[in-house]
Order: sequence, then structure tokens, then C-alpha cells
Amino acid sequence: MEENQINPKELYEELSVYRKPYEDRAETLAKYTIPSMFPIESANEQSDLEDSYGSRYTSTLISSLASDITLALLPPSGSSFKFEPDKDALAQLTQGNSDARSKIMAELGSQMVAVNKELANQRIRDMLNPMVKAIISTQAVVCEKMEGKGIRYHSLRNFVVKLDSMGEPLKYVIREEIDPLEVPDGIDYEQYKDEDTVELYTMCIRHKDKWTVVQSIGSEIIGNEITYKLDALPYTYLGWTLQNGDLYHRPMAEEHLGTIIDYENINKVLVQGSIVAAKMVVLVNPLGTTEKSDIANSSNGAVVDGREEDIGTFKANKNYDFQIPAQKERDLKAELDRAFMSKHGASYEGRERVTATEVGTDAQALDENKSGIYSILSAKFTKWLIKHLMRELKIKFEAIDVNVITGLDALGRNIEARKLDNYMMRVANLQLNRWIKEPELVTRYASYEGIDTEGLIKTEKEIQAEAKAQQDAMAQQQLMNSGADALGKSVANRGE
Repeated sequence: MEENQINPKELYEELSVYRKPYEDRAETLAKYTIPSMFPIESANEQSDLEDSYGSRYTSTLISSLASDITLALLPPSGSSFKFEPDKDALAQLTQGNSDARSKIMAELGSQMVAVNKELANQRIRDMLNPMVKAIISTQAVVCEKMEGKGIRYHSLRNFVVKLDSMGEPLKYVIREEIDPLEVPDGIDYEQYKDEDTVELYTMCIRHKDKWTVVQSIGSEIIGNEITYKLDALPYTYLGWTLQNGDLYHRPMAEEHLGTIIDYENINKVLVQGSIVAAKMVVLVNPLGTTEKSDIANSSNGAVVDGREEDIGTFKANKNYDFQIPAQKERDLKAELDRAFMSKHGASYEGRERVTATEVGTDAQALDENKSGIYSILSAKFTKWLIKHLMRELKIKFEAIDVNVITGLDALGRNIEARKLDNYMMRVANLQLNRWIKEPELVTRYASYEGIDTEGLIKTEKEIQAEAKAQQDAMAQQQLMNSGADALGKSVANRGE
């Protein structure tokens, strides 16, 4: 049997054996971070997903970091990518014609705007955030691009993957329990309509120059094999870090699990100790004259028979003993803050506006402090996503080769814009503006901001036509003024 004829369900069951240790660790991590990210396998809609003593703080750190990564990958106040034309091809195509170059750059800017609008229309940023939380807290995931409907991610428990030596997928199988109404197009719904759910398996296998995709319901192959170009598969595998010998990527939280558990334990001691210390119990001397019932049943301010020395209150007297765990708790919290790059409330989450400078600075910090995670996710997710959106919008650049640039190189446009600002200020101070090509200047600024300049920037011919019209008007005005002066002198001469 050829490889592309392997039964998807059989391959899923074969590879799922090797996934079990990663599932077990994901359950443990969820307990101490975000329980809803990876509930135990037996959990159902009636199961409680209670947080632990330490997970409340850890989940806050993870949510904050996920928000920062999400908005660095897809910033709301700018563009996460740029279209960069091949320089040699651009020079050959334009032949030094600035109008032709401006037209090409304007078209690239227009298409960037269209893609960014589609990002917002499909609400992809909202869907990206929980996926990033999963990668940080518990598991590797498979992200799926649904045509015209944004993205969704498949949990570790619902897919298997075989990776090559570079950590890139060779094979996927994704398992979904779907309603019979959701069976793929072209499949006879009638044969499944009496089922509560059906098991849909999607198997993707990589070849040297393509991906092949086969689906089955249970063990029954359905539909025909589908072929995709290597960069066109609507699935991408994402994880935080891959260690030697690993079959799946591990989440970031696993690197700090010891600290997280220590924080959980020390927090438990402090919480339970505080409850005991705060307990209010009135002690009455059983040999005294004061009656317990009188104390228990009396209202506030009541007058009862009794002696003060017969009554006391329970005291734990553990204040000094709590100082050591309290200091340890502060130390562990500081360690977790550093690990998860906490900015103590300065996260982007919930903010309406984030500057491009803030996004660029944090993206660079993520790369420097987290083993290049921003650049990795930009290459594996953002570039993959932009290319799918381009296909959905039918954006093609046939006249010239155009690269999709993501990551720090794309965010670097803001740095270039600031450099150009400083340069233009220096040129103006030195009164050297005559050396600047204004059409190129306005085109560059527009490209840095991802602005659609179609119909906005005048062509060189329009500038020349306006300049000529202005010169003609000035010449006409001078002619009229000269005629008026001549007429005035003539009248003055006659008067003499």
C-alpha cells in the first residue's frame, strides 16, 4: 500500500501511543496554570475546573504574556508584514521612471491595506490569543485556516504529528467529533444522519514538492485526495520549544514547572495559615462563673453576668513563623515575573491603542529573552496566515516578484521611518532640501505606514503640468501688469 493510501484512523491510533507522555504533562501543567487549557480526559460539561492556590497568579502572568505576543504578531495599530518587491526586478521594470515606481509601490500599499482589513473582518486576533495561551501553558497545537472564517486550533489531544529532524511536520492526522450536518461537501449526509456524532480524520502527508490530504469518517475513506503546494496547506503546527529526542514541542510553562509548584505549595501554606490565624473562637473557663450560653446568645452591647478573666480568644501566635514563607512567596513571585516577562499591569490587554514603537520594542524583547520565539512564530504563523489571506483575496503579483516580510524585519519599518524623520530634519537645517526627490520621499513614508496611496499622490506628469500652469499664469499676470503700466504712462503723457 502506498503511503498516501494509509488509512487516516489507523495512522492516528498508531502515532497516538507516542503522544501519551505529553498529554500527561499537559494535564499536570493545566492544574498549576490554566485548568481550562487541558482538562483531564474524563472531564465533561459537569466537571468543575477549579483553580489551585498558585494558578490564579500564574494564569494572570500567562494571559498577560499571551496578549503581548498576540499583539506583537498582529498589531492593531499597524501592519505585521510588508510586501517587498525584488530590487533588481523593480529597477528593470521601471527603468528609472519614478512615476512607474510610485505606481508599483502604491499598488503594494493598497494590497497591504486589503489584507489588514481582512484580518480585522475575520477577527483573527481574537482567535489567536487562546491559541498562544495554550502554547505557553500546556501544549503544542495545530492551527487551521478556515477560508473566510478566521482560524481555530486543535488541541494536543485531538491530533498526532510526526516531525522531521528540524522539528517540521512530515505527517499530521487530526481527529474531530462533528455533527453529521458538518460532514465535508460532496459526502452523502443521509448515511450519517442518524448518528449523534461522527469521527472525522484528516491526514496530511508531506512530499518533496507538495502536501496530500486524505479524509475518512471512522475507517472509511471519503472524497478524493487533495493536493496542496508546500506553502498552501491550511494547517500549521506550532509549539514553544523542542528538545533533542522530543516527538512534540513542549510549552514554555514546563521550563518553570518547579518554580510554579513551589509557589503553589508556599501559597497554600500562607492561605491556609491565614484562615487559621483569622479564626475567631471565644474561650470560656469551664470552672468560672461565666456561662457559655450567655456569651453565645448575647447581642452586641448586651449586659450579662460574668467575669472578664473567665473569657479569652483563640490566638495562633504564628506571626513570626509566617515571615519566612511570606518572604519565600515574594521571591518566587519575582522569579515568575521574570520568567513570564511580567510588566506589572503594563500589558496590552484591554488597551484600545498601542503604539508601533511599543510593539516593536516588546517583539524584540521576546526574541532576546525567549529564544527567538517572536521570529519563530512570525515565520510559522504570520507568514503562513498572510499567504492564505492573499489567496482568499486573490492577490497576485504577476509583473514582479514580491516577498512577504514578517517579524522584526517588518516591524523595522517604524525604525526606518524614525531614521528618515531625523535625516529630513538634518537636511532642512542644512538647507539642502533641493537634493531630495519629493515623489520618492512621500512614497517611502506611505510604504512605512502601509497606506493605500492610490489616487492620493500626484504623478510626476501632474506635478510638471501644475508647475507649467503656474508659470503660464504668472507670465500672463506679468503681461497684464506690463500692459496696465504702459497704459498708465500713456495717459500721464497726454495730460502733460
